[in-house]
Amino acid sequence: MERRRELRQHERFIVDPIFPCGALHILTGPSGIGKTTWLFQQLRDWEQGKDVLGRKSYPCEWVYVSLDRSQMDGDRTLRRLGFADWDAPVYAMEDVVSKVGGRIEEPTIFQIEKRFPNCSLYVVEGLQGLLPNTGRGQSQNKAEQIWALQIRREILNGGKTIIATTHSPKMTEGYKHNRENMLGSQALIGAAGTIVHFALPDNGGRKSVVQPTDRVVTVMGHDFPDMYLHYSRGASGEFVLDDEQIAGQAVSGQPEGGEKKRIMNRFLAECAPGTEIKYADIQKWARSAGMGSSSMNNWRNEQTEAGTLLKEGRGAYRRSSIVVMDVASIQ
Repeated sequence: MERRRELRQHERFIVDPIFPCGALHILTGPSGIGKTTWLFQQLRDWEQGKDVLGRKSYPCEWVYVSLDRSQMDGDRTLRRLGFADWDAPVYAMEDVVSKVGGRIEEPTIFQIEKRFPNCSLYVVEGLQGLLPNTGRGQSQNKAEQIWALQIRREILNGGKTIIATTHSPKMTEGYKHNRENMLGSQALIGAAGTIVHFALPDNGGRKSVVQPTDRVVTVMGHDFPDMYLHYSRGASGEFVLDDEQIAGQAVSGQPEGGEKKRIMNRFLAECAPGTEIKYADIQKWARSAGMGSSSMNNWRNEQTEAGTLLKEGRGAYRRSSIVVMDVASIQ
């Protein structure tokens, strides 16, 4: 048997340790929640060798193929994000697959690998369109298990990597863990390396007419603790990282969330004791700090618990005489 070669770091990870090479990684969440936007942002930073989610990137030759969107749709998303000058290798599936008698062949992941044999990373939007379809039950699980073995043997074992998006089911309350919260059988869930799950913030079970702009993204891998990322959405729909937790613990030195909280603390500290503060004022502060609504409400709850912000009624607060901490670093 051939002795196993020691892999160099760029052969081991796309992003260390979030996306190991030679694996199928899946992004899942309801349609329209922003998976494509988030992915384009991360790919842009990754291709330029920047850190992704604070972790080291290892760029390589790659391609993005979408079953869900046309090439024109992808271009519009890139322009909305301000990436019009980015020569990203983005294709629609109909431009990749062959035609037989004028009809498009049934798309497969192997057609993508055949069309772009020199790529080390395949990013696929719409994984559900590439899965075998035998109906439900044990036969579907078996078919997806065989499919997973095929891509492992023909693509992944050669060191190539797949990052794919798929949808999550409409009803999610019965799932114990977000890793289970995706379309696909247990065979597909088990075959996936890292799963990135997108959801709306928990509003305590209350229904809201207004669609929240914040997103909660959970990153779940085999070899690192779960990461919980909270984002707000910018004017162009871009994801702005508010804060991050790992295994339920806040990440020390996390730049975005800590800085935004200090800005909020400064606004509060500038109010004289006894000053009336309305909820609308806090929202204005949060917009200036670039803080999302869920993070803003967490900050407000922290201040009321600390006694620096006194609640006087619905949407009405008053500044107490207690000193607001952690404002010295704000210029």
